[in-house]
Amino acid sequence: MPSAKRGWNEAQERYVAERKREDLTDKHKLEIDRICSEANRHLTDAGMACHPSRFGREHLDHLLTGPWKHRPHPGAEGLSQRARAYNVCLLNGLLKFYDNLTVEKARLRFPREQVRDLDYLKPPERKRLLSCAARLGIMAHLMVALEMLMGLRRCELLRLTLRDLKGDKIRVSGKGRLGGKVRYVPYHDEVRRILPEFLRHRQQVVEGRKGTDDGLLFVRKMWSGRLKVWSHDWVDVHVMIPAFTDARVKRPDNLNHMLRRTYGRRLWDLGVPLERIALVMGHEDTRTTIRYLGLNEDDARAAMDVLNRADAELREV
Repeated sequence: MPSAKRGWNEAQERYVAERKREDLTDKHKLEIDRICSEANRHLTDAGMACHPSRFGREHLDHLLTGPWKHRPHPGAEGLSQRARAYNVCLLNGLLKFYDNLTVEKARLRFPREQVRDLDYLKPPERKRLLSCAARLGIMAHLMVALEMLMGLRRCELLRLTLRDLKGDKIRVSGKGRLGGKVRYVPYHDEVRRILPEFLRHRQQVVEGRKGTDDGLLFVRKMWSGRLKVWSHDWVDVHVMIPAFTDARVKRPDNLNHMLRRTYGRRLWDLGVPLERIALVMGHEDTRTTIRYLGLNEDDARAAMDVLNRADAELREV
């Protein structure tokens, strides 16, 4: 192995080991290893292998104009602006560990790409999906309803406890490992209708348990008799994918995002102001909500039609 390549690998291992002592999760560690090793491999192939402390602007330019080049349009080769920014961010962490400010001094800008034609469910698809989820059982019915009719993220769904259901609204803890910003979402009528049946189902699940009951809403009883919350993957495999398949709805890569987009888009189509949609969806910035809704030329045309009709009425007066 060339000494330059070996020096990069050793430097990367030292960096990851140091971060591991702080707050580095296993998932984050794997991402750092993947991106930094990929950068090292590309530089080695180009004969530019070096230690992170000697990484310069020419190395950065090689990555951004070659293997990490921008994808000009969907279907073309390259990376999205978001992926490029993510790769450079992780690489920058390694470089800064060795007092290398090449990326910092470059002052790179990765403009956000306009998101268009995002998938969301139309009224017939929403109705079929909810019916199919109901046939899978009360737990599947409530999960789909909370995500599609109340806009909960998957992590928020699995964090719900019995204490969060009091009153006329649900207390929702935002995303983040330790729970993010808390918001309160009023009940949808469908959720309010099926919730008592689900609570009776949960009571049957926890009967005869061993250990304590933390009050989490979506739990299962293990063979040992202890309770455990369902995982993200389990919800997709055993609830969302079967429901989407039975409803004959095309599945996206992220099922929860589609259901949340359906929720937000329906509010938008019904004329709810953007600020209120951002509030109930847990967005601190309405720009995030705009990208989430996937507003496009059709929405611009609809807005202009409203203005034209209003102006026509004024001319008739």
